[in-house]
Amino acid sequence: MKTMQGMKEMDCYVFTDEPGGIVYGQLVEFCCMMAPTMLLVVRDPHLDPGDSIKSQLDLLSPFLLGSSREKEWPGTVLYADEATVYRYSAGEGLLERMKQQAASLFSWIHPAAPEDPCFLRRNGDVLLVTISHEREAYMLLSEDEIQIARRGFPELASILQKE
Repeated sequence: MKTMQGMKEMDCYVFTDEPGGIVYGQLVEFCCMMAPTMLLVVRDPHLDPGDSIKSQLDLLSPFLLGSSREKEWPGTVLYADEATVYRYSAGEGLLERMKQQAASLFSWIHPAAPEDPCFLRRNGDVLLVTISHEREAYMLLSEDEIQIARRGFPELASILQKE
């Protein structure tokens, strides 16, 4: 699948394996380098999210840009309810917290953690989409970006497959 985002052509890359360990670290580092904003989602806003999620959100609070109630975010559309979408400033500090708080991409899931880490480029276009509860994720990458991944993040690039 090819998409046009901005003026650059983007290809969809799926993961052949769950990004975990070193690969998860490379994924978060790559995303923080390429995209200034990260999203996390807490569903069921009418219920207490629980101590684990509250703790995760507290650790990320220095990077919080804001939050809003939403019916959709990259990869997900809710028809009956809303969720709270948190927006964070991506960078070195967030990178370190993300690596400390989870060992793999799909471990960002309720009730242990907020869900669906997504990274957005400066213009708002998507770089990474995660649908944690379905254990699905993909990246929209330009040719330049996949080359950067191959050169600087080889373990990450090894599990990306063009769709």
